[in-house]
Parts: sequence; C-alpha cells; structure tokens
Amino acid sequence: CTSIKAEVRTKLKGNVLVGPGDSG
Repeated sequence: CTSIKAEVRTKLKGNVLVGPGDSG
C-alpha cells in the first residue's frame, strides 16, 4: 500500500479497500 489511507483502513477494518486515489 503506497497510500496512507489504505494503510489506515487496513489497521481499522483489517482489510485493504482500494478506492479512488488509493494505489494498491
């Protein structure tokens, strides 16, 4: 995950949700 948002989602929800502006 190059996106901080994606990393935060991973920590909070336990999975990576790739959305607009998020690089997988």
